[in-house]
Amino acid sequence: MLVIQVLKRLSWARPMADHTVSIRDFDDHDRSAVAALQIENWISTYGHLAKPGFIDGPLQDSTNEEWKMAHFDGLDFALVATTSDDSVIGFITVLRRESYAFIDHLHASPAHRRMGVGRKLMLAASSRILMQGYSIMRLTVYAENQRARAFYAALGGVEIEDYEDDTLGTTQQTWVVEWNGNIPTG
Repeated sequence: MLVIQVLKRLSWARPMADHTVSIRDFDDHDRSAVAALQIENWISTYGHLAKPGFIDGPLQDSTNEEWKMAHFDGLDFALVATTSDDSVIGFITVLRRESYAFIDHLHASPAHRRMGVGRKLMLAASSRILMQGYSIMRLTVYAENQRARAFYAALGGVEIEDYEDDTLGTTQQTWVVEWNGNIPTG
């Protein structure tokens, strides 16, 4: 069943009409744009799951604070996807763990979803993860986010375990997705 869903969903992985999307390292001047994009995505994707008032209050506050303080040192890194005028339309963050690289965030602006931004970010991050010597990459995704789950499966990710998460102020089933020896390269 999941294979059929993945094949159906691959039709939305169309290339962007504007081929001027660039991937570059996160920089200090990206902080507010990245925070705003993350909040926008949480609202559009998970707003209906969150405890009332959670996204407008605690989530926005903690996200803005997180990006004010964010620091990346090479092994932990963030990449942004930008348009020709340097507008941020997506980002990915990767954090080192003992035996794997952890993708903490992957977001594309709602206006640019299903246009290849997420794929470009994943492949750019994967290349750097492999250069750092990792052979395992992981992330987590809410079970309800079928589109993201299909996207990760299409890139070779395998759901290895589930658990309950209460980040939204409500309990959500969450999957750990892993690439073990099969980190995507293209």
